[in-house]
Amino acid sequence: MPATLHVTKKLTVTPLVDIQHPRFAGTYSKGLWWAMYGDNEREQPLPDSYLFDTLTRDASKGFFDGQHNDLLDHCGFYFGMVHGAILDPQSGRLSPSVNTLATLSHPESVHGYSVARRMCFYDHEPASRIDTDSELLDLLCGIAEDAQKFPHDTADNWYYSIGCILGTLSVSLFPATRQEWEQWEAEHRTFLAKMKREAAQRRNTEPLDSVPFVEYIV
Repeated sequence: MPATLHVTKKLTVTPLVDIQHPRFAGTYSKGLWWAMYGDNEREQPLPDSYLFDTLTRDASKGFFDGQHNDLLDHCGFYFGMVHGAILDPQSGRLSPSVNTLATLSHPESVHGYSVARRMCFYDHEPASRIDTDSELLDLLCGIAEDAQKFPHDTADNWYYSIGCILGTLSVSLFPATRQEWEQWEAEHRTFLAKMKREAAQRRNTEPLDSVPFVEYIV
């Protein structure tokens, strides 16, 4: 379980990942404090565009190219901001009206959020977990690298990836709802039906067993 971070002298918060680097912990704590106490006009939760804007800005500066890993600890501030925006400033607990880690406004972030939560809850896919700050930063570097390979789809790819990150990190805060389980069950039934149809189609279009060639001599 991740160690708690001090936001104030009296208030501690458990971060969304197990933080192994002191500088990341420091920036995460600052993000928590700023979201909870530093901006009275903040949105609750923060929009997905907040991470899109900050992360793509850093990517454009080459921070995620693998040569500037010592500069990436400041990303802790971004995720501390996202986390702090959904917490009650008095108790440090989840605000009662919140049910998602961020406000999902882009269709791809909505999709990614749902896919990630399904992988964690329904598919029990351990590879989808983000357990440490190092894993989170490595993931961001990979997303930035992929975005360079497909520049025409940069915005959609970033929003989808951000949705996946948020969905994965949300698991420790928001249990799967009945509506989600019903949706995942419906998707699973649809998938099985599709696989069954495709298997039947392959059987119907397979060539007949080859007939041995017999040469007749008249």
